[in-house]
Amino acid sequence: RKGRSHLRRRCLASRVLWNLGSIRRAKTMETATPCKHYRVVREICDTESKYVRNLNTLNEVYYRPLQVQKSKMLDDGLIAVFFSNVSQILALNTKFATDLSRRLSAWHMPNQPASVEPLGDIFIKYAPLFELYCEYAGSFDDVAARIRNHENTNPSLCKFLNTCAADARCEGRTLQAFLIMPIQRVPRYPLLLRELLRTLPADHKSRDSVAAALPRAER
Repeated sequence: RKGRSHLRRRCLASRVLWNLGSIRRAKTMETATPCKHYRVVREICDTESKYVRNLNTLNEVYYRPLQVQKSKMLDDGLIAVFFSNVSQILALNTKFATDLSRRLSAWHMPNQPASVEPLGDIFIKYAPLFELYCEYAGSFDDVAARIRNHENTNPSLCKFLNTCAADARCEGRTLQAFLIMPIQRVPRYPLLLRELLRTLPADHKSRDSVAAALPRAER
């Protein structure tokens, strides 16, 4: 009897320890596995950083050399204004990406709650400034056609653009591939905000600001 009683106690103790271990493992998995809305926030920040890097490449590899080149391979007033607009977009989105990155890093600070405002207020802050993209989009087709025309009739420009595309920083992308990126990026904002809103818990304190940011990003 004593042996059975001792065995039952050992079994009971083992079950308790196993249950405690299961709870610890569950908590560890919960900590290690990001929640759905955090993954969306991460995607917004990561893709914005990549977008800014690409704009920097466009500026460094294509735009600046064209500014300083002596042969005036691309002496076109409209194109000059267009590239100037690219520089303004780069400056704007560099600040935007920095604010997003700081917000994301706040999620990992021990004194910040996990429900720290995920980007809604930042989008509201920058939405009016994204009007800059309207000017860019308005002249994009005309500028793209002019660049193609110059490329077809100017061997020096064609050689220059091929050399730029071969630059490791461009990863094989042509000038046209870089120029269309701002056109493609802006429509992504409402899609990402909509996904963030879909994944936020119903009682999350950030839902109102994300909901308010969405229509502004859609304009």
